[in-house]
Amino acid sequence: MKKVVLSALALVAGVTLTAQSNASDVNQLGGALEANVVQVGAENWSDVDQFGISNIGDVVQYGRNNNAYTQQGPRARYNYSLIAQEGRGNSATTSQQNGARLNYSLVEQWGRGNNSYVSQGDRALENVSLVAQDGRGNNSGVHQTDYKNSSDVSQYGDYNDSQVGQSNQYNEADVDQIGDGNWSGVHQDGEWGLADVYQNGNHNSSNVTQSNYYNTAYVAQHGNGNDSGVSQTGSLEYADVYQNGNDNWSGINQTGEYNESYVSQTGNNNYSDISQIGFDETAVVTQIGNGNGSWIGQSGLANYTNVLQDGHGNYSSVNQSGAFDVATVEQHGGYNQSYIDQDAPSSLNLADVYQEGHGNVSSVLQTYSLGSTSLVTQLGGYNNSHIVQSGIGNMANVFQSN
Repeated sequence: MKKVVLSALALVAGVTLTAQSNASDVNQLGGALEANVVQVGAENWSDVDQFGISNIGDVVQYGRNNNAYTQQGPRARYNYSLIAQEGRGNSATTSQQNGARLNYSLVEQWGRGNNSYVSQGDRALENVSLVAQDGRGNNSGVHQTDYKNSSDVSQYGDYNDSQVGQSNQYNEADVDQIGDGNWSGVHQDGEWGLADVYQNGNHNSSNVTQSNYYNTAYVAQHGNGNDSGVSQTGSLEYADVYQNGNDNWSGINQTGEYNESYVSQTGNNNYSDISQIGFDETAVVTQIGNGNGSWIGQSGLANYTNVLQDGHGNYSSVNQSGAFDVATVEQHGGYNQSYIDQDAPSSLNLADVYQEGHGNVSSVLQTYSLGSTSLVTQLGGYNNSHIVQSGIGNMANVFQSN
């Protein structure tokens, strides 16, 4: 009889309810469990289920029509979950179960119609999830499994969406969204991955995928309608994307090892595409102006590409599949075009192209070469240069001025 009384007291321990039409359902079974529910307003709903040892569930709601659901168990131990909501029509769910231990989850929502879902389970251990949403119609989803992953999501504005998935161990994701209609996706299933996404504006989109080991991605978007995609499926990859303006697009795909990509876009409607499947490759793209396009493909060893486009409507294409090749492209003005192809088994090639004016076209092809050097400088307008080198120790230097 004594055990029955203690069990009945445990079901209602630590619960405080105020206002009318609020509903709270607390079920606790196990050891030193604690649940604190405070609801101020009307028509709020809270459900806390804890089946384990030393779990703490804390729910605070101010406003109306808010929903909070916390589940810890079965066999969950030493987890902590806190949900705080102020406004109307907000919904938050935290789930710590399936062998989850020592996990921490904090969800804070202000405004109306925000939704947050946090799942820490499948043998999750020492994961941390922080979610803060302020505005209307924001949506956040966090799914963490395995060991010592951390996620920090902040959304300020209306109708922003952030999705974070972390598995394996020691991954870190930081997402900050300021504005309306922004979208961010982070998927980390390797080890020691770092993804930092910052969006300030409206309708920006960012997607980061990381696997294997020690990959790092930084994405910063300022303006409206910018789009960034980073895929790192190799190891020890580094990507840095900066977009300032409207409707810029950047894509980075890294599948090798020790590759680095840097993209900076300032203006509108710029396009950059980088593919690195080699080893120790470096690509740098700087676009200032409107409507510039750049494509870089690196599939060799220790190749380096630097593209600077300052103007409007310029296009550059660089392909490197040899070893220790260097390609530098600098275009000023408008509607210039540059094509560089340094392919295997070539190595130690250098192509330096400088174009300033309108409508200049340069094409450099260096194949089966060792130590080839090609330098092209075109000033004025409507210049056209085409260089093909094949052999050993070749060098070509073209200067055109109009």
